[in-house]
Amino acid sequence: MQNSFTKRKRIFSVFVFLFLFAFTVLADEFTVKADRIETDAKNKVIYLYGNCLIEGKSIKLKADKIKIDKGKGVITASGNVEFDKNTVKGKGKRFVYYTDSEQATIFKGELILESNYRFYAEEITYLSGDRYQLKDCTFTTCPENCNYWGFHSNRVKVKKEGYASFKSLKFRIKDKSVFYLPFFIYPAKTKRTFGLLIPEFGNSSKHGFNYRQELFIPIGKSQDITLGIDYYSKAGTGTTFEYRESFRKGEFARFKIYSIKDRLIDNRRTMGELSYNYYKSPDSTYQFKGFLGDDYNLIRDYTFGKYDLAMRDFYGYGSFYKKINNYFTVITSLYLEKPFFTDNTIYSSTLPSISLYGENFKLLGRSLRLKGDISIISDDRIENGTYSREYLEFSSSKYFNKKWFVVKESLKVKTLNYSNSNISNNSVVDFSYKIQLPYLSRDFVSFKNTLIPFVKIGYRDNSGQLNHIYHDLEDYINPSGGYIQAGLTSNFIFADRTGFFSVYGEKNLSSNNYLDPNNPNLQSEYSSFNGHLFMPITNNFSLSSYIKYNPKTNKFDLFTFNTRLNNLYLTYFRGYVFGEDKSRNSLIGRYDRKLSRNWKATVQFDYDFSLDDFRYKRITFGYYKKCIGVNITYQNNSYSTITTNQFTISLVLRSIGELFKYRLGL
Repeated sequence: MQNSFTKRKRIFSVFVFLFLFAFTVLADEFTVKADRIETDAKNKVIYLYGNCLIEGKSIKLKADKIKIDKGKGVITASGNVEFDKNTVKGKGKRFVYYTDSEQATIFKGELILESNYRFYAEEITYLSGDRYQLKDCTFTTCPENCNYWGFHSNRVKVKKEGYASFKSLKFRIKDKSVFYLPFFIYPAKTKRTFGLLIPEFGNSSKHGFNYRQELFIPIGKSQDITLGIDYYSKAGTGTTFEYRESFRKGEFARFKIYSIKDRLIDNRRTMGELSYNYYKSPDSTYQFKGFLGDDYNLIRDYTFGKYDLAMRDFYGYGSFYKKINNYFTVITSLYLEKPFFTDNTIYSSTLPSISLYGENFKLLGRSLRLKGDISIISDDRIENGTYSREYLEFSSSKYFNKKWFVVKESLKVKTLNYSNSNISNNSVVDFSYKIQLPYLSRDFVSFKNTLIPFVKIGYRDNSGQLNHIYHDLEDYINPSGGYIQAGLTSNFIFADRTGFFSVYGEKNLSSNNYLDPNNPNLQSEYSSFNGHLFMPITNNFSLSSYIKYNPKTNKFDLFTFNTRLNNLYLTYFRGYVFGEDKSRNSLIGRYDRKLSRNWKATVQFDYDFSLDDFRYKRITFGYYKKCIGVNITYQNNSYSTITTNQFTISLVLRSIGELFKYRLGL
């Protein structure tokens, strides 16, 4: 107890001693703590030992040992030194601080601007005004005590909320230098700032070695410009201009243009992008996106979403969504597109359209829904290239619960009208009663199955012809007249997994012929048998399928079979795909595998049996260890205007991809 009191008294006496001797720096008073304190009043020196702490308004210093020399105006610290001045932190083995000039130097230490941005140096000197000079310095975004990679320079100058300038910059992996820059500047700010962004490097067998460098220019708090240069050793040099603006919360616009004199095709390629988004509320949203140029990565395909399936001249999309009340929603849109699937085939562009949706209506116990839109279409395949399309759909449904079964009454009315074109107008009226028989359930030890047989009787009136130009007219493959459907649905439960099965067929009572959606010249007395299946075998293995099979022609109008086993996805697809000249017959797959703690592989492919070749294949190996990695990718695309083979190697650095432009941007 006496020792504790003595220690507190000694700490207090030191504070009084410092205060009485006016040990202040620019009116900054210090609090001093330590396990043991020794004083030399004659030479005005104080020695602190064990858990030493000096804390003022703008500085905080921790160390194992601290010497305060009032006569010389020097504070010297050693052993596990931690330094914090104006929120900039530092660590090192030895620290020297001059109280008169406020200049401080850390030896064999590090300067931490943020948790992910560290400077390691033999000598770090604080020059005043939040300026630092570093000798024999390495900058990295690696975690603490990591030395896998870094930007090394003999001399670096850093200003907080300013820039870090490097002379004779070398990028090192371990101790090996990979590339050299005579000078480099990087923002050392927590705010958006003017400066060069971290460069990007890569290599492609098609385009050659690639170096990309961008310059970021902020314009106030809500606008900025990015200028970039993109060098390819084989293809040439491209330039980028990008402008962004945030008008208000939820409202953002972006414009970007890229141009390159492509030596591979001896032609200039220019691409422009424009986007605008305004999320006013969940019930009111504005959106616009536009593209102009000869992009190579455009058309959404059934396989993977996006790849080199085709080329297009331009693309544009704009929409306005507004929920008027609980019943009505209005959507206006603008859609423009000119895709080239082959050298001579151009598909349609939809110009302005207005859509109206109505739901949640109740009338005489029936649920009502309404959908309609008016649009203008331009299509080079049509005799009159530009025409209007009017579409209206109305549906009504009601359930009747009887003692032994459930009856669903349904009415659907659809009309399609094409003005100023040679396309046939179409309309459909379909009225039916669907009778669901009693549930047939059976429970097993770990399996429960519920069967629901049903019969549907109705009358359908079709007017017009099937149009193969557009794929939203499948109702018209069914002939007019009375019809009957019969089928079965089944829900089954395995422990915590739920599956589903459904199958049904249809017979027209007037003996009219059904049309084959892939070939109008083929007809059948019976419509296709339709089947759906989803079966989770285990939590990691599942099967699913969708079929439309015509027993008369012994053909599948559509057949898909999907399997998932852990990270392996396989799909067999056979059927018509919009935008292609003939039916697809493909095996599509994707496989992701973590080969080890650091290695990961991804394989994607689309094998077309009718072509006896791959439409697309891509293999990627990725290696990542703590803070540095590399991606190696081979990609081949055969289904395009030009077959492409590409081999790419790219470097991945921790946090570098989160450039200041985006990480701290609008």
